[in-house]
Amino acid sequence: MNSEKRDIYHNQERYSKWKEESKEIGISGLTKKNSDLIIAHLSDMEQGKNTGRNSRRGPRSFIRLNTIRTRLVPLIKLLQEKGIKDVEQTKADDIIDLFYNMRSGKIQKQNGGNYRSVADYEKQFSSFWSWLIRIRKKENIIIDNICEDLDKSKEENKFVYFTFEELQKMLPYFSQDEQVRMLFMFDTLARPPSEILNLKVSDIKFGEPDTIISIRVSKTYARTIKLLLCKEELKKYIERNNLKDEDFLFQFSPPIFNGKLKKVAKELFGDKITIGDKKYSELTMYDFRHSGACHWRTGSYKSKIDGLMYRGGWSNLNILNYYTKKIGMKDTIEKDDLLVNIDKHQLEKEMDKLKEVNEKLQKENELSKKKFKTFENQMKQMQELMMEATQKMRKI
Repeated sequence: MNSEKRDIYHNQERYSKWKEESKEIGISGLTKKNSDLIIAHLSDMEQGKNTGRNSRRGPRSFIRLNTIRTRLVPLIKLLQEKGIKDVEQTKADDIIDLFYNMRSGKIQKQNGGNYRSVADYEKQFSSFWSWLIRIRKKENIIIDNICEDLDKSKEENKFVYFTFEELQKMLPYFSQDEQVRMLFMFDTLARPPSEILNLKVSDIKFGEPDTIISIRVSKTYARTIKLLLCKEELKKYIERNNLKDEDFLFQFSPPIFNGKLKKVAKELFGDKITIGDKKYSELTMYDFRHSGACHWRTGSYKSKIDGLMYRGGWSNLNILNYYTKKIGMKDTIEKDDLLVNIDKHQLEKEMDKLKEVNEKLQKENELSKKKFKTFENQMKQMQELMMEATQKMRKI
């Protein structure tokens, strides 16, 4: 069983280093008041303190902590540039103007590019402001909610859509091991790089007719699925690399591999925009997950939609609906849509449970019928006795 999770991007190391530096000299570019406030906010999130009523409980992961600081600190710096040296003095109009200018491109990133996911920054600031309201309330200080009018709706994500046939055209440009990796990502819909790089050889159970893999380290939930496109190639890959059960299945650099994917896709397909609204030349590992989902949704393999959601580790049907509507399937995913052969074992377990419950109910029903029959016979005997008693009374 996978008890070890790889910190691929050294999130714990990066956060710990930033935390120590910030405690010593404060956050670079921020006033002392703002720096102290951001450090206090992150300290609470690290411990799971003063979280929202509807937020999940417990400490935040190092990935999440790094996300908070890399979004929140630039926002506070932008507010300081507007003359707000104490973030607690921010007004609703200040924050609305800030995000409007980020969306319109009037405010750009340091590299000159536009902000792509302004809604993520809005949600982060709203979360921080809600935390500020809670901690000040404990001090009997009331702060207005300046984030009520923010548009925190998520912008639609674009992705590079490619077909299985286009994947096959790309494969010859990669090494044997890279080809296995590509087929595996398209087949399993596993999230790169976290789910991919945390898999171990022991997570695979080769067999006939099915080869099963367990994805234990996941953003949403663990799942066990069947390999449909790459089981033979994967078996040869493990043998070729002399991998043991305790070895990680894949060892590679995600940035380098993404760079090669972009290069090959551009060479083959140019800068043409796909129906996922991104260029082929922008191809990354994550597009294998999205395009793979479209393949299983529309291909000859048929399965129920909840089986497909389970395969990809999705908890929300809207997410899957978003990717498939890009290929002309808007609002057509229904519970009775058919696929097959994808991860039915999980559903079969539920069916077995239902059968057990049904058998139990049937036994209870039979027992109830017998009891009712006995009661019916007793009532009949009682009626006969009452009739006899009535007739005797009349004679008297």
